Amino acid sequence: MTVAKRNTEQEQDLMELMTREEELHDDLRPWVVEDGPFGPMLKHPLVQEIFFDQTRCARINLSYDYKLRAVAEALSKQQWDRYIFLRERPYRPMILQEVAQFVEGAEYWKLVHQVWVDSENCWEYHDEWHDMLTADATGREFMSDEDVRSVFTLPPERGGLLPETKIYRGFSWDEALDGYSWTLDRARAKWFADRSAWRKGDVPKVATATVKREHVIAYITSRGEQELVLLPEDATIQKVQEV
Repeated sequence: MTVAKRNTEQEQDLMELMTREEELHDDLRPWVVEDGPFGPMLKHPLVQEIFFDQTRCARINLSYDYKLRAVAEALSKQQWDRYIFLRERPYRPMILQEVAQFVEGAEYWKLVHQVWVDSENCWEYHDEWHDMLTADATGREFMSDEDVRSVFTLPPERGGLLPETKIYRGFSWDEALDGYSWTLDRARAKWFADRSAWRKGDVPKVATATVKREHVIAYITSRGEQELVLLPEDATIQKVQEV
């Protein structure tokens, strides 16, 4: 069989799967949201569909069955990163908190790092993140990117963090100032402030603060940022400006 013919058959199989009439799996029915932005949507921890046709669910059911088996296998083998990331992104912090009881030290903080840099909804799990970020500090350096962990051990003149560092946070509604993610780059903070101001009446703002070196939980640069992770109460606010 030629590659072209095999690809054509795979495309036909996929189209048949997507258009086949089949009722939604019983487990998934309670997770249907009727008033999604484009009509009904499915928001299950293992399967999400924004454009959801409740009469053609063969592909969704197949995906759900596969993920159920994969989650069970990951649990039995204690493959904790796979166990977490089989879930859809909004639910991963919740599963990380579940996994936390089984891991410790460097293994725990590496998982925290993975979920943190992947998350787009930290504000939804504010209290849960507080618990996870204040866990036993043994191995906490592994939440930071490997190539910058030395900032916690080197003196300032050799690239380490200062005893007290100026930091910035961009936001557009007052509650969002109470967050864990700050940056050394004011321009990046402004970018986040502008991005968050999508509701009518939102005003982008940048807070300037300082944090003591010993209160910085992690330093993360893997997303092209100079992100410092810290508890909100450890940021000493100096000023807040509209930008």
